[in-house]
Amino acid sequence: MNKGNETPEEIRERLRQEELNNNPMVNLKKSLDRAENGSLSDLT
Repeated sequence: MNKGNETPEEIRERLRQEELNNNPMVNLKKSLDRAENGSLSDLT
């Protein structure tokens, strides 16, 4: 989607996703949680 046509909600969500993806501590936590609880691919 063109960034010029994004609604404020879409902008906030995009920025939140970018911040989560660029934060190494979040990635570490997600990895540990996935290892502890399994992942969706384990269910299929």
